[in-house]
Amino acid sequence: MSSLQKKILVWGLLFFFLGSTLWLVYIFVRKGPNSETIQQIIQEDSVQIYNPSSNKIETEMLQEAAALQKLYALNQYFTIWTKDSIIDTASIQTIEKLTSWANSCGIDYPNKALENLKTNNWLFTNYSEAIKTDIMLSDMALNILLKGRYGLLEYQISYDELQEDIDTLLVCKNLLTMVQNSSELEQTLALSEPYHVAYILLKEHFNKIQNRLIDFPYIDSVSLIETNFDTTHFFQKAFILGITDSLQNAQNANLDSIALKFAQLFNLADKSIYQTEWIAEVAKPISYRLQQIKESLHIWRWVQRKSEKQMLVANTGSAMLRYFDTIGNPSLSMRIIIGTSHTPTPRLATHVYAITTYPYWNVPYSIASKEILPKVKKNITYLKKNNLEVLNKEGKSVDPEKINWKNISERTLPYKFRQATGCDNALGVLKFEIRNPFSIYLHDTNNRKLFANRNRHLSHGCVRLEKPLELAMKLIPDYFDRDYMDLCLTKVKPQRHKLTKEIPVILVYSLSDINEKGELRFFKNVYQLESSKN
Repeated sequence: MSSLQKKILVWGLLFFFLGSTLWLVYIFVRKGPNSETIQQIIQEDSVQIYNPSSNKIETEMLQEAAALQKLYALNQYFTIWTKDSIIDTASIQTIEKLTSWANSCGIDYPNKALENLKTNNWLFTNYSEAIKTDIMLSDMALNILLKGRYGLLEYQISYDELQEDIDTLLVCKNLLTMVQNSSELEQTLALSEPYHVAYILLKEHFNKIQNRLIDFPYIDSVSLIETNFDTTHFFQKAFILGITDSLQNAQNANLDSIALKFAQLFNLADKSIYQTEWIAEVAKPISYRLQQIKESLHIWRWVQRKSEKQMLVANTGSAMLRYFDTIGNPSLSMRIIIGTSHTPTPRLATHVYAITTYPYWNVPYSIASKEILPKVKKNITYLKKNNLEVLNKEGKSVDPEKINWKNISERTLPYKFRQATGCDNALGVLKFEIRNPFSIYLHDTNNRKLFANRNRHLSHGCVRLEKPLELAMKLIPDYFDRDYMDLCLTKVKPQRHKLTKEIPVILVYSLSDINEKGELRFFKNVYQLESSKN
């Protein structure tokens, strides 16, 4: 071989190695060393990993595959928690802080990778297991952060016209920031949560109960169903649920006074103590109460994902409504009356678009035929006493005295009933129009005594408001005249006032809530619904 040929060969080899090196650098920098492996696992939507506890290969389904694709693409397909098959101390601390935060928020999450790592003293059996564990840890972290920011992503609702503000890319960026800079972790987590007072207080109660329960791990196995229950366990339960500040105070307190506070906690009448319903509520496990609060926390996070801050949020479980102003502060709260178990108020996410003053009540056909018609057939003066007009199919008023009511049945009623305006009207003097397919709306009422009831599941499905005028003045400032509305005029035609901006209205169903005094309350499952899925 000539010297020229040798030079060509040497230079050729140099160029080859240089090109190969540059290509490897490109692959590692642009896509990371595990690009194909990571993408393949995520696309398969599952991970097969060795479980040291069972000594078996187990398949774990990924919860957040779509978000994982974004996360690893942002990280150029490098592993996030592991480096050279080692998980460093900083990553371990981030994982522990993240899972601790999830537990404090009542967030359940997939933790198989975490269990395996702890069992194996945070070590991996091989390089492949390190990559798989990295993906599973990321899946767990994303699941926590998405639930923490947006609540459960599947929440059953009958009608929803509000836009949702779910930004998975933002969550992925937040996660990478927290892993790379642990000082950002606590602030990022805090900013993810709702700042509504009800959420904050529910979370405080949740953690207080959870922390107190640690010292009484057996309490859920103790039966309190019998009337002659063990007072020791009764007082322990009172302390755990926050009825007393200390176990000693509970033991020193009068038994009847503690029993009365239990009734109040479960929204029962004072006279219910030691009765069947009271005993059944006291007997329910602490874990059941924690689950109720968990669901409420998720619902508040679900509400937060809606893009607007100004909104009405009504809880048909507790029969309470809150109005949040333009910056998201709760500036008005009130009791409401909602549907019975047979005529439940549906869960909605919609808008209030108009307020009608001195509305007619156009009686729904089901009420007209099943409730009003039998009363009219029995005594026609019922119509006059209740200011009810009879309308034909064209909407024109007809003389009820000229109608042969005896020949009309529930199925053949050809008329409509309309109640005249005024304070005796079932809708009161204000009606809030909300868009939905169920003919549900918010309104005033002519029977204000019912707001004092503990059980306010009393309507045919619509929502009666304790403070309708105050709400109207919030939605259309400097417009409504309190004195004029108090006149209770009977011959005024209804007037519709459109809002310049439609306001979101969200009707949820949650069995734990905070009352007007900031106290925790649990409520009967009137509609027999699960508030959410965990």
